[in-house]
This record gives sequence, structure tokens and C-alpha cells, in this order.
Amino acid sequence: MNFNFFSDEQSEEMNDILYCLRNILSIPEGSIPLSRRLGLDWNNISTVPEDLENDYATDIMEKVEEFEPRVEVTEVEFKHNEEGETDVNITIEFAESDDDESDSDEYDEYEDEDEEDEE
Repeated sequence: MNFNFFSDEQSEEMNDILYCLRNILSIPEGSIPLSRRLGLDWNNISTVPEDLENDYATDIMEKVEEFEPRVEVTEVEFKHNEEGETDVNITIEFAESDDDESDSDEYDEYEDEDEEDEE
């Protein structure tokens, strides 16, 4: 199985992310001590039967969300060739940061308290 990544973003950070994603998806699940969830299930990994594509796509999306939170998977597409090989085309984009929103909310709460104190 070959993993191909697609993104509109071109940067050093995205190159680092792609490197990390290739590592995450090329490790057999359960093979890393103290991080048994890292990696993908390697049963039938060389050829993904079409009826299991949804399961593999879901697994890929969950692993990326868990182990590489800087990006989100927006699409997973499987291409099968005549030799029986499978290409997995994965489209990613930078994840929206929840931290930015929560920090501004906290600031707004403090600002509201200050305004009440002034009255």
C-alpha cells in the first residue's frame, strides 16, 4: 500500500507533518512499547479489499487526529491498479486551533469582570 498526501499548503512545517504522517501510517499497530495504538493494523495492508476501505479510511483519520493534531484529514481515496497494489490518496489541511478560541474567551471573561468592578 502506497500513501500519497495532498495539501494546498507548502511550508517547512507541512514537510515535517508529512514526514510524521508517513511514520505513523507505516508502523504496524501494537509494535511500539508504551504506545500500542500508534500505527495501522497490518492485516491485509498490501491489498485493501474494497469492502474494507471505509474501515481503513476511518482508522487513518483517527490515527492522524490522535497522533498528529496539527492537521485534519479531509479525504481518503483508494486507487487499485491491475497489479493488485493499492494507492491511498490522503488530503490534509491544517487543523483549526481550539486553543486560540479558548484563550480569547478567557480574556473576555476577565475583561467583563473588570468592567463590573468599575461600575
